[in-house]
Amino acid sequence: MSVAFAKIEMKIVAAHLLRSYDWEILPNQSLETVRIPTNRPKDGLRLRFQPR
Repeated sequence: MSVAFAKIEMKIVAAHLLRSYDWEILPNQSLETVRIPTNRPKDGLRLRFQPR
């Protein structure tokens, strides 16, 4: 599998999630930022997806 094909698949999945679902950040989690290797929440990010 080529890297270009994998990137296209990721874009398709992201577009589907953005168009077809409402996103909600779940409560009671720390959103403190860790900067290494990239900016991200310290303990990850828990979400709930609800179909539109």
